[in-house]
Amino acid sequence: MSKVGWTYVLRAVNLSLSFVLSKLIVFATLATFVIWGKGELTAENVFVAMSLFQNVRQCMTVNFPNGIASISETKVVLRRVEAS
Repeated sequence: MSKVGWTYVLRAVNLSLSFVLSKLIVFATLATFVIWGKGELTAENVFVAMSLFQNVRQCMTVNFPNGIASISETKVVLRRVEAS
């Protein structure tokens, strides 16, 4: 498979894992919160935790891979400019 094909495969895996793992991470965090007895599990606590994880997920699954792709594309452009 070409490098472009692998790029799309890795993007698909990253996106699919982000949807599944984000729910599991929230569940594990809230379960740990309850098991350790750090407080009462209320709708407010759950909402805040889910909101924070959603923001982190958005940054890590969309912006971070796009930044890496942009850096790679910039390196290719610089090599082409230097070669000509």
